[in-house]
Amino acid sequence: MSWREEFADFLQFLDESSATYPTRLFNNKPEKDSTPVRRIAFAFENIIDQLKKPLVPSTQALAQSLVYKFNGPHRRQGYWVNFKNLSRSLRKYNEDDLLKRIADVHKKATASGAGFYLPTNDVIQYFGSAYLKRLFRLQQIRDLCIRTAHVIMGQLELGHWEKFSLFIVAMCADVSNGICRQASDMQSAYTKIANFLTSLDERYAYLIVDCIYVSL
Repeated sequence: MSWREEFADFLQFLDESSATYPTRLFNNKPEKDSTPVRRIAFAFENIIDQLKKPLVPSTQALAQSLVYKFNGPHRRQGYWVNFKNLSRSLRKYNEDDLLKRIADVHKKATASGAGFYLPTNDVIQYFGSAYLKRLFRLQQIRDLCIRTAHVIMGQLELGHWEKFSLFIVAMCADVSNGICRQASDMQSAYTKIANFLTSLDERYAYLIVDCIYVSL
């Protein structure tokens, strides 16, 4: 069973709960105690810090450069489509607007004179689901790394473009190692908001521990 099949129901749940950005960001009624407000602000801050760390940005830039420079001679090669998809997926992952949205809510929640207003449940759930979807996007990127490296090994066996092929394989390994680091950082950041999410829906509790990434 593939990971897509294994987590199909949960992926659908994440898609549905992050499909629309909430129009109301904070509860109308302030909290009597500042503790939950400070806890959710701290949880958001940890996610923001993690989101500020892009996935292998140097490798992403190099991949985009190679696609631009070598698309002509390699466009008919079987691995090239996978490599271009890998480059595109890296760019989309690193250009996600989730950081901007969660930073905006965090700034409003912690502004001077903001009061003890919690973000709405819809906001917390939106951010939690959008964040976990990034974990699955990491898995998609890793799958592209494996497919690209697997197909290009055929070129190496034929002795075609040996140095270039080895370079692409090394890039795939670098991306895969970066995914391991990113997933570990995400797990640490997620634990800070997990209690809030689990109180809204039990399905948030089981996922993060089961997602283990290994390098190529």
